[in-house]
Amino acid sequence: MVCPKCGASNPNTERYCEQCGNPLIEAMASAGRRRPLVILAVLGLLTAGGVYADERVNLQPSDRELERVESCSDGGTLRIAGDPAYSGHPWHLVATVPEIRERHFAVTRAEEKWVQDMSGPAYYVRRYERNGQRVLVWDLCKSHECNEYALYAAFDLGSKTYVIELNEKGRGRRLGTSISVAEAAIACAKAEDAKRKSQ
Repeated sequence: MVCPKCGASNPNTERYCEQCGNPLIEAMASAGRRRPLVILAVLGLLTAGGVYADERVNLQPSDRELERVESCSDGGTLRIAGDPAYSGHPWHLVATVPEIRERHFAVTRAEEKWVQDMSGPAYYVRRYERNGQRVLVWDLCKSHECNEYALYAAFDLGSKTYVIELNEKGRGRRLGTSISVAEAAIACAKAEDAKRKSQ
């Protein structure tokens, strides 16, 4: 597959250009070609695992999908998948929302492949809300190494600010631009996850 943006040659199994990070999925769709078999296999696995593949182009969760609301200690709320459950995995957001994709590749270019691809076990994408601000937040970990490598990511829908809080073997670091509402979203998601795991 030749990247329409930079002209680099890429293996047909790649979702993004190895040279510039441009999505190859859109290039194939606009060229009238089928998506790579690997993408279909991943969607099939998600469907087989009880998560249903979503046909929308922009996979931001809707209010209907995020019907469960939990209170956060800072006065904000966390909207969580209800029924029907939001079917988007974190990599869906990176693949389908241009603002997230652009910022994601800008901050993860030098990171390990699991971070770049947003591949690994994950909980549903959630939305944090406080004082009219809305932030998509999600977590993810490296397959077979969740206790050692994990991340939380937040995307502020207003300012389009993107931050990843990465934990590698107990060492934390941030990628991207951190703002207080994104930090609050991540803190609320962490607290909700801790509560869910303790039940």
